[in-house]
Amino acid sequence: MVMYGQSAGGAIVVAHSYANPKSVVRGYNAVSGTTPFTNPTNSSNFNKVAQRVGCANLTAMAELDCMQKAYVQALQAGVDVANPDPQRGLFRPIADGVTVFTNITDRLEKGLVSKAPLIGGFMFNEPAVFLAFDPNATVAPPKVYIPGEEGLKCSIKQEIDKRNTQGMRGYSYLYSGNFTNVTPRYWLAGMHSCSWPCSSISPILLSFHAEYLS
Repeated sequence: MVMYGQSAGGAIVVAHSYANPKSVVRGYNAVSGTTPFTNPTNSSNFNKVAQRVGCANLTAMAELDCMQKAYVQALQAGVDVANPDPQRGLFRPIADGVTVFTNITDRLEKGLVSKAPLIGGFMFNEPAVFLAFDPNATVAPPKVYIPGEEGLKCSIKQEIDKRNTQGMRGYSYLYSGNFTNVTPRYWLAGMHSCSWPCSSISPILLSFHAEYLS
């Protein structure tokens, strides 16, 4: 079995490798996402959303049960009010020392990580998907800085390098394909969320999967 994830899913893939040193997974594939950033050990933002969807003033378990039954539209509206940040930076995993850790370097050095190989990479034009999209535009919008873009790229490279330093197999790639005949706008190219279904990296990833599933 090879575990695959993109963006937040990529972060979950990497987190799984640290939480399960003896995992049955034989390969990890993290696209445009790596070790998850964590929140302080509190759930205040979750509580704010809960209040917005009619799940206020409950015990922790009752609140969770209520939230699981809430309509997705109500949850989305609650998130928009509680956290207007478009990057949703306030909603991240809490490091519980079981599934997510604050010091993964320490776990890596102690061998507390799955030894299965990891391939990770990112898109050349990651931030394009976060730009306001004008359906009538004929020229590319000006380049803007997207918070976290460089951190995303660097964290993937650093994760691969750390694993290689420990004698583990890690592989990285940069995808920069641009197929204008199947892209809504020519300047979008290889952007965030454009990984498996819409790019030529599929053969690369399939080869990786085939090697470790055989």
